[in-house]
Amino acid sequence: MSSVAKIPPKAGIKQEKIDHIKTCVDMVALAEARGIKLKKNGRSYFGLCPFHDDHNPSLSVNPKTNLWQCFGCGAAGDVIRFIELFDQVDFKEAVNRLAGNGINKGHATTPRTILNPKPVN
Repeated sequence: MSSVAKIPPKAGIKQEKIDHIKTCVDMVALAEARGIKLKKNGRSYFGLCPFHDDHNPSLSVNPKTNLWQCFGCGAAGDVIRFIELFDQVDFKEAVNRLAGNGINKGHATTPRTILNPKPVN
């Protein structure tokens, strides 16, 4: 018997689906699709954080890791966490919104994109 306990999937969602969303949804494109104007500075993109009253760009998006962080309020995470906070939904709903909305599975030469980040009714 193995001493390593298996962690149950979050909200009944397969880990493969979660991993696919985290790697296939472009965080930069998602933030911009949600109305956040980002400006490239070095390796990252910066913009006003939508989670607090931000007057100086404190939201950083790293396209290499596909993660975001606000240096003002401390909010941070991946594309799923961004949708949880931005849309004020739970994890399962955030995954559903990202999974059913134009994720380009792409090829190695195709940049990651999200075409329509809003939920399909």
